[in-house]
Formats: sequence, structure tokens, C-alpha cells
Amino acid sequence: HRGPLNIVEFGKVHKSNLKDAGIGQDVFYALFDFKNLFQFAAKNKTDIVEIAKYPSVRRDIALVLDEKVKFEEIKRLTHKTDKKLIKEINLFDIYKNEKHLGKGKKSYAVSFTFQDDSKTLRDKDVDKVINALIEVFKSQLNAEIRS
Repeated sequence: HRGPLNIVEFGKVHKSNLKDAGIGQDVFYALFDFKNLFQFAAKNKTDIVEIAKYPSVRRDIALVLDEKVKFEEIKRLTHKTDKKLIKEINLFDIYKNEKHLGKGKKSYAVSFTFQDDSKTLRDKDVDKVINALIEVFKSQLNAEIRS
């Protein structure tokens, strides 16, 4: 039975070694085992992706939803609506307040990162997808858009 490959060891050099070398500040090290590193690399597929040539665009939407709706449902509907331009979906805020939102409701603030690998996106391209998402969220999740 073989254990895991030890690829790198790192740490802080002991103060006594630093003192002997006349060094008065902390020194950190990383020791790579290239034999193990190459062995690991040979057994694992590596995907290389070119750095994007065109800028990304971020848009945020605040959705008022039933408390039972999970973020995974928003992600699923987003991917179903657009697979080409939306590169990232992130939940960055959850807000619950019965007085402001209503009983059994919550607000999700969701960010969408858009990018086209072949051109710079125009606002109208992004707006088209955002409007489609809003319609899907309204019809499928009974969501309200919070301004």
C-alpha cells in the first residue's frame, strides 16, 4: 500500500539556524520533491485555459423568495437559461426581515459574471440575459425583484 505523495514541505527556519547565519528576521522555506511532483503530474490531467481577451461584466439582482427556495435552484435555472455568457453565479447576501419582506420570505442578492470569449459584451447583450433570468425567476420561483 502506497501512501500519498509528499510533493512539498514548507515551514519557518528555526531561529538558531538564522542566528548562526547572522540573519535577524524570520525566514520561510518551501522544499519541493520534483520526482514526486512529476510523478503526480503524469497521473493527473491538467487543463490549460487561455486568459480571457475580453472583459467580464458583473450584474447583481436582489430576489425576494419563499424561504424554502435554495440557492442551488437559482443556479440550476440560471444555467438552464444561459450557458454561453454567464461564467459565474454567486450569492453574496441573504436578508430576512418579516416586517420588510413578509412572512416566510427572504431576499437573496445574487451576482452574475458575464463574459464572451469572442468579443466585448455590450450592455444590450447582458440586459437581454438579465431580463430573461428575471422572467424565469418570477415564473418558476414566484420571485419578486427587490430594488
